[in-house]
Amino acid sequence: SRKETKETAFQKQAEIKSNAHGLISASFAMGILLTVIRNSNNDKAHSQEGAQILMISLMMCIAFLLPFFTKEADSYEANIVRTGQESVFHMSIGLFMAGMFVSWT
Repeated sequence: SRKETKETAFQKQAEIKSNAHGLISASFAMGILLTVIRNSNNDKAHSQEGAQILMISLMMCIAFLLPFFTKEADSYEANIVRTGQESVFHMSIGLFMAGMFVSWT
């Protein structure tokens, strides 16, 4: 298989970090919106399970996607870590969406 160039590897690392920041921001915004909607309607709180799922999604991003990896971006180790981070990111997106649906039901 063909080895990545350094530029491509750096771009992929930056893309993962950028996507993680977007998901973290969306999680905080979702939490704030749920709080505002709950307070404005004066009805029962939204699903606690949904909030827990959103928190797990947020924690996955913080724990696995934001830490800085010190190896060369085009090294074998960095490629393995980046592949794992992409998998965690996709799971985080799925949990974020599930948390939203559970919160609204």
